[in-house]
Amino acid sequence: MVQNQPHRTIIGINASARRNWVSSMMKDNDKKNILVVQSLRNTIMGSTLMATTSILLCTGLAVVVSSTYSLKKLLNDTLYGGHGEFMVNKFKATLQALIKQQR
Repeated sequence: MVQNQPHRTIIGINASARRNWVSSMMKDNDKKNILVVQSLRNTIMGSTLMATTSILLCTGLAVVVSSTYSLKKLLNDTLYGGHGEFMVNKFKATLQALIKQQR
C-alpha cells in the first residue's frame, strides 16, 4: 500500500502538505519571511521539548528501577536513589548548575 498509494498514509499526506506549504510560502517571499522562520523555530522547539521530556522520563524510570529502597519509601522521599553524603552533594551541585543555566 505504501509503495502503490503513498498519499493514503499519514507520512505521504504530511509530505505532500509540506511541499504545498513550501511552494505557497515561496510565492510571496517578501510578506511571509517572518512566518516561515517562526514556523521552523516552533517545529524545532517542539521536537526539543519532546526529546527533553523523553530523556527526563527515561532517567526517572531508570532511577526508580535501579533504586534499592522499597517503593513506598521511594515515593515519600524527595531525593531518589542513593542517600549518601556524596549523592546529596552531587544532587545539590546539579541543581545549582541548572539554576545558573536558567539565568
